[in-house]
Amino acid sequence: MGFAELLAITVIGDTGRVKLYESDKRSEVLTTVPVNTEVKLLGCDGKRALVNYKDMNGWIEPENQCGSPATLCM
Repeated sequence: MGFAELLAITVIGDTGRVKLYESDKRSEVLTTVPVNTEVKLLGCDGKRALVNYKDMNGWIEPENQCGSPATLCM
């Protein structure tokens, strides 16, 4: 197993759930992810993160990402 397979981020937000987009904020919302949920990090595009959540790959906006395991990002 390589280190990339271990990468994850935690979903944060002001509401109880965060949108997981097909590509960007104007695209289809695939599902919503509960805040404080760890999702697998697959890649990034600028500041947006491509993640996997429950066998779905989608994009999370920068304001909803916490990449630091040492904080609660609050």
